[in-house]
Amino acid sequence: MHFSLHYTSEGSSASNDMVLRTSPVVDPRQERVPGVRTRYLNGDVPPDRVARISCTLGLPDGAGYVRLASADPSVQPAFHYCYLQHPNDRRRVREGLRMAVRLLASEAYKDVVDYRIHPTDAILADDDALDRWIRQTVGTARHVSGTCKMGPETDPMAVVDQYCRVKGVEGLWVVDASVMPRIPRSGGSHATVVMIGERVVDWIAGRVPVSNG
Repeated sequence: MHFSLHYTSEGSSASNDMVLRTSPVVDPRQERVPGVRTRYLNGDVPPDRVARISCTLGLPDGAGYVRLASADPSVQPAFHYCYLQHPNDRRRVREGLRMAVRLLASEAYKDVVDYRIHPTDAILADDDALDRWIRQTVGTARHVSGTCKMGPETDPMAVVDQYCRVKGVEGLWVVDASVMPRIPRSGGSHATVVMIGERVVDWIAGRVPVSNG
């Protein structure tokens, strides 16, 4: 059984920038990219007897970068995510995990949870220790966005214009999550990408006029 709690971190300038969600520790789906999922933190307990509350950082302040790995266009570029390098990202994840611990200790869970396995009380009590634990256990859903920036002609880092046309290349458009300036809150990017595609296809097909100004 799953539940999700969207909430706003203390002092955050964006609403619903965080999510707590429950899940079993075992995911029967085969990994498409081995090693992306988080490790099972079940200790000596059989995995089918363990559940977890995960803290999702929906709107990170930090950003990664993409670099070409080769002059060969068929070679996948190198992605550097730079997770949790921004201090406010670390602070918000610590806050979320400590909130999850308080939930587990509440009346609502008294008949559900026998005890907490990870993190220990000693780790929770120390910011540095908790930061180390988070770095050791962090995973990703890989809702990658913002790698092909949209912006005006005056922005030297912008790759596409407001119609998703690649600047300086005739007849080439980028229509996916890479044109987004930020990840859309904490719910994944699928619906937003569908909306972008439906909008841009009208421009490409000529059903809606495109300004060249």
